[in-house]
This record gives sequence, structure tokens and C-alpha cells, in this order.
Amino acid sequence: MRKANCQWLSRRDLLIIASIFVVITYFMYRGILPGVEFHPSQTGLTLSGPEKTSVELRYDEVFSAELAENPDYGANIGGGVRGSFHYGTWENEEWGTYEAFVSEKIPCCIVLRTENATIAFNFESQDTTERLYPQLQERFGD
Repeated sequence: MRKANCQWLSRRDLLIIASIFVVITYFMYRGILPGVEFHPSQTGLTLSGPEKTSVELRYDEVFSAELAENPDYGANIGGGVRGSFHYGTWENEEWGTYEAFVSEKIPCCIVLRTENATIAFNFESQDTTERLYPQLQERFGD
């Protein structure tokens, strides 16, 4: 039986192939993570995530806002996970059924409650999320 001849691949070609493999593997496991798209307006805000998940709410509908530290996000009951990002409908003991727009890499999230929904989200980083919370509280009048 004849041995395969791989001399047609130079060392440079092998390095390029290996580099491409590393990049693809990185994005498969880490993911090109979808983040929360946060769009505030004068009267409300819109949160969007992957799979066309989104929620719009008016500030005057929010009756409760809290900054949750190291929350247990519970179980996925109609949402999904991409990398560390949770989106869609989830459920836990503390909040019940809620809409998630959160990254587990950020150790806190903002939880907003309206008469019809509970929404948990964080944005960009712990620092950004923590700075956003009092700004939103002013809008809600909490």
C-alpha cells in the first residue's frame, strides 16, 4: 500500500489551517455571543436578544425594580442558551416565570416587574448594569 504524500502542504499552509481551526473552535465554544440590545426611549425601553426575542415596556407599567446579585436563573421553559447568554422564557423560585436577557458572566441583573411580566436583564458588564439600575429607578419612580 502506498503512503499518502503530504509534501504539497508547506509549513506555512499547515499554520494557516491550524489557525483557522483554532478560530472556528473558539467561536463554536465561546460563540459570537449575542448580547442584549438595549434601546431606552423617553417613555420606555426595548430589550432584544437572539432568536427574535424581544420585550417592550413602558416606564409607567413597571411597579417593581431590583438589582439581583448572583441570581439563580432557574430552568429554561421556552427560551434558550447561547454560550453564557440566556434568553427567552425562564422560570425560577424567586421570580416565577420571566423573560431573560442575561449573561451568566455578569454576576448581577436588573429585574423589572409589570402587571403582566417579569423581565431580567443585564447589559455589557457588571459595572454598566449596576450604573444603569439607579438611572432606571428614577424613571420608574421607585
